[in-house]
Amino acid sequence: MIAVRRRARARRRALAEIQRRVLDAEPAEDLLRLVVRQAREALGADAARVLMAAPAEGPVSGEALAVPAADGTLRTAGLTAVLDTPLTVRGRTVGVLEVAGSRRRRFTSGDRRALRRFAAPAALAAAQLRAREQLRRLADADTYTDADTGGLRPALDRLAAAAVAHTGAAECAVRLLEPVEPDSAPEAAEEAREAIASAAPVIRTLRDGGTGAAWPLRGQGRVAGVLHCRYPSGRRPDGLDLALLDAIAGHAARAVADERRRAAARDRGALDERRRLSRELHDSVCQALYGIALGARTARELLDRELLDRELRGGEGRGTDALPELAEPIDYVRQLADAAITETRVVLGRLRPETLEAGGLVAALAHHVAALRDRYGIAAEATLGPEPETTPEAKHALYRIAQESLHNVAKHSGARHVRLHLLSGPGTVTLTVADDGVGFDSQGSFPGHLGLLSMRERAREVGGTLSVDSRPGRGSRVRATVPAEP
Repeated sequence: MIAVRRRARARRRALAEIQRRVLDAEPAEDLLRLVVRQAREALGADAARVLMAAPAEGPVSGEALAVPAADGTLRTAGLTAVLDTPLTVRGRTVGVLEVAGSRRRRFTSGDRRALRRFAAPAALAAAQLRAREQLRRLADADTYTDADTGGLRPALDRLAAAAVAHTGAAECAVRLLEPVEPDSAPEAAEEAREAIASAAPVIRTLRDGGTGAAWPLRGQGRVAGVLHCRYPSGRRPDGLDLALLDAIAGHAARAVADERRRAAARDRGALDERRRLSRELHDSVCQALYGIALGARTARELLDRELLDRELRGGEGRGTDALPELAEPIDYVRQLADAAITETRVVLGRLRPETLEAGGLVAALAHHVAALRDRYGIAAEATLGPEPETTPEAKHALYRIAQESLHNVAKHSGARHVRLHLLSGPGTVTLTVADDGVGFDSQGSFPGHLGLLSMRERAREVGGTLSVDSRPGRGSRVRATVPAEP
């Protein structure tokens, strides 16, 4: 009787120690090892182990086991008596806790009840290990965006699906702040908006009795989006769900950051390639066109001189009677060469805005607005002010945004007037391009049209924002704001 009481006290002490470790957020591997050791000692068994229902990172056992259906099974194998109990979390079996002793050691119903008490913390730790392994496999299986997966959005959708599969959530979605997607910002739930604003997880009870959980995607010192999940009525995320959602949100934030780094690298590569092309065009095509134009002018001057000499000699000359007919093709060649030189200069300006590099953003924008007036006959006004105090990268982004906006005005808007403003305010530089054209639905989706997306990405890459305000028949306004240089 004394021995029984002693074992009961030992079990209570062991369970209390395990509970303390759980509250202290002991790592899952260490907690599982503690449970195995305490269960063996508390039941007086010769051995104990946990068998995982699926391989896990840092497993206590190296094999999977067919999990028994009964809640406690007594088996004998050779000279060994074995008692095991399933480890269950939210109705899903994640492994088995097993103790074994010599055949002379007979386990009792009290031993079964005691083992079940050790099973609860063991199940939590085993589920955490399984979830971590599933997340690792998800990441290894091309979770992050690349050319084969189709981009960032499919990767985020897979992470949202993983959140549903591994938690009790009914639905999950990853929403990004930039680029704005058709299903994101306008109808985002209150908990999602609060998580973005506070940069902290938010869990809220919904009107229908369910629960909304939102995790911000934090990276590079700012929030890029939110992982938003909804739980059905009567369900709330437990401790395991919270850990999983936090881990999945971390994976999503890293995927977004990685894609943005790749986009920035692509943009730098494109800029280098534009510079290379501009040099080659200037050194080869431009020089050849200049040569053609110069040769045509020289030929026409020689022709005019010969015709004048013939006229002075009373029609007698060294040339043939077909000589006057050469004037028209020579003029045609000269006109083509001059037009090609003009177009090439425009292309060179788009590839590499030398005015921006040499004279600054204000001079480059003034030059571009003047070119718009001369080439398309649009009444264009520019209010520019002094050169803004910001980084070269931000100036380049603003120039490209203005270039794309003015190109859209010329090609698509049918506008008669366009106004460009560059304003330096406290800590920011703002570019605005407004026109009186046909306008469009700025809230719509335009698959295959990358102009707006490109402008948003350029602003975002230098820490800025871009807004587009347009309605059919009401013209358009594009506003880009970037931070001033510290």
